Amino acid sequence: MGRRFLIAPNQASPGRVLRIFPAYQDITFRGMTEQQIIDRVIEKHLEIGTINAQDGYHVIDEIDLPGGAVNEENDKLFDAWELNDGKVSVNMAKARRLGLT
Repeated sequence: MGRRFLIAPNQASPGRVLRIFPAYQDITFRGMTEQQIIDRVIEKHLEIGTINAQDGYHVIDEIDLPGGAVNEENDKLFDAWELNDGKVSVNMAKARRLGLT
């Protein structure tokens, strides 16, 4: 399995997506499964208000993000990402308006 990301609406900028990478891949958490670690990341972000249950959040595999990978090339369109029904896509009309294409 590849990297997984916590995806939620970005409260600071309507229409944008907040992408949180649980930086756990290189850390050993004794006695915790990957899902327990992700659950802990979600819990912490709920506590500090980065995400909220009312607006929803999703755990998505990197391959399911636009471009299939998080890298400089694919992130050029990040400001035009939209979250709909738990899936992230690029709003090309918005990307053109923002001068990203």
